[in-house]
Amino acid sequence: MHRLDRIILEEFRRKLRVKALQNTEVLCKVIKGPELGITSKEYALGRGPEVIIECKVGNVLGHAFTDVSIEFRGYLYELLSIDMDDVGQRAIFFATLNALLTLLGELNGGTHCKGHEAKKCGWELAKYLLQRFSPRTPILHIGYQPSHVEALAKTFNTVYVTDLNPQLIGRTKYGIEILNADMNIELINKSDVVLITSSSLINKTFYDLVEASMKKKKFTVAYGVSGKGGIKILKDKGVITCEYFCPYTKINMVVGKCH
Repeated sequence: MHRLDRIILEEFRRKLRVKALQNTEVLCKVIKGPELGITSKEYALGRGPEVIIECKVGNVLGHAFTDVSIEFRGYLYELLSIDMDDVGQRAIFFATLNALLTLLGELNGGTHCKGHEAKKCGWELAKYLLQRFSPRTPILHIGYQPSHVEALAKTFNTVYVTDLNPQLIGRTKYGIEILNADMNIELINKSDVVLITSSSLINKTFYDLVEASMKKKKFTVAYGVSGKGGIKILKDKGVITCEYFCPYTKINMVVGKCH
């Protein structure tokens, strides 16, 4: 297990013990893009096979993005022995963590944006960066998110975009060629701002990326809801110093059983 996974898992364990939540039920299901009002094939959730794992703790929901469709029904203590090398089980864990920390009042929401919010997010990101950097600043965006790429391409002179999806690599989007994620470290060196999708916490690539960016003293931003809870824990522990951006994440609560 990666040492940063261990830090997150131990903090999860501590919270369960302190709040006596070990036997609280967890219900996790798969939801797809159309259920969030995201139907455009430009978005991974609109194309598939990527999905959202939605986990309910108490009356609060948490989300994580993954390409593994997996469900779970059990108790919080069972996640203490989860296989953190398995991508599907990681999605369950981090979606549950988002729900738990929201329930405890430590997060201001842990669920994905809906509908037109996904489009608006890109312009919010460009505005956020322009408050700190000039349009001449070279930017690396790790993970293809169409609204982000469109807004950045129209705002900044030099934007690099990488992705793991072979169907995207080599294609041009909004005037920018999508590059192979194998180039991430090289492009970190060439950029002043590094934007890392927090779903990389689910697919186990986040730690290498954020550590490489921090080592080079780049302005590093994790974006997206999937890793929100895990990143908060690592920041609170002083292990990482990246910024976090996800303006439309929200608190979603349910009444009664939803699964």
